[in-house]
Amino acid sequence: MVMRKTLTMVTLGFALLGGAVLATAQTPAAGGANKTTRIMSIPELKTRAADAMKSMNRMLTDSFALLEQSIASQDIATTNARNEAITQMKALVKLSEQNHMTLQQRAAEGDRDAVEHEYVKINIASAKTQELYAQVKSAGGVRTDLEMTDVERTLDINAALPQPESIDFMPEGDTVPEPPIYASPYF
Repeated sequence: MVMRKTLTMVTLGFALLGGAVLATAQTPAAGGANKTTRIMSIPELKTRAADAMKSMNRMLTDSFALLEQSIASQDIATTNARNEAITQMKALVKLSEQNHMTLQQRAAEGDRDAVEHEYVKINIASAKTQELYAQVKSAGGVRTDLEMTDVERTLDINAALPQPESIDFMPEGDTVPEPPIYASPYF
């Protein structure tokens, strides 16, 4: 059951990445990505793609360290959340490695359009990996110490504000208002 769920998540990740890449490839100015990549040279695209790959690998390595911490602390919920995100990250990194190899091959051939296409795919995977890394980091929640004893409590009162002389919550006189005309039983 766990294997099937993991396989489903990986397949869904590939489908989302493929759909995003297809949408980007079909629209010439999707988010300005083509305008940005047209300005850069092929060696610059290669360098930026390599930097993105290094960043993705670093995030994956850090995620494994955080997973080890959650396993050591026997926090099942955090371990499961991190494990699911890491599974998707591994798939994205593996796919991006293949895209990076294709990018290098197309750069050697001098095919600028193919280089740009692979660069966009790597950038999309890098953005998704950053999102998953944020999930891995926040899976443990915010660490708080509920038994802290050095908490200082203060109450600041601004005496310059006007103070009411008397507070009258209930108006004097009839406490039951007259029913409105439209509430008449004869209407």
